[in-house]
Amino acid sequence: MVPLKPPKQWPPPIEPPPTDAELWWCRLPVFGLLPSWYLAGRRRNRFLWNVLEPIEKLIVAQLAARHNNYQWPSESHSEIAHLISIAIGSEKHINPPTIIRDDPLDLLFWGAYDDMTALAFSFAFTRRFGLDISWSQMEEFIDNRKTVGDFIDWCVLRINTTTEFADEQVRI
Repeated sequence: MVPLKPPKQWPPPIEPPPTDAELWWCRLPVFGLLPSWYLAGRRRNRFLWNVLEPIEKLIVAQLAARHNNYQWPSESHSEIAHLISIAIGSEKHINPPTIIRDDPLDLLFWGAYDDMTALAFSFAFTRRFGLDISWSQMEEFIDNRKTVGDFIDWCVLRINTTTEFADEQVRI
């Protein structure tokens, strides 16, 4: 199975700056607020609809086209991959996709709107394993363009380390 391929515009471009009309209306103290707000909203919506949504649709189309099962090295790896898959499926409104080891984590946890995939996964992981994953830890993997395999290996190591530490405390 082939890993996700980033769209041509990756990373997504930043939102365009305010137009001259927006800046002109902003100079009018009271009367300019409404036209300025309206023009800014139109600019943001055009950017969202014409740039960000097509990028998300390309990513979702790649995920939805997968039908094969992927074999993970252990049951823990498979369970964490399933939690990620469920989070992605619920956020992207598709059936939980097959996740493979070489998929880039930043593509999976990105969305045109405020994507909550990372938060949904974090809650599910905490509920299942009793371990918290902070946003800074997730952000480190996403910003450094790590793969799903790297992230799942880290999660499994954390689970095993915590379990071994808890077992040692019980014995003492």
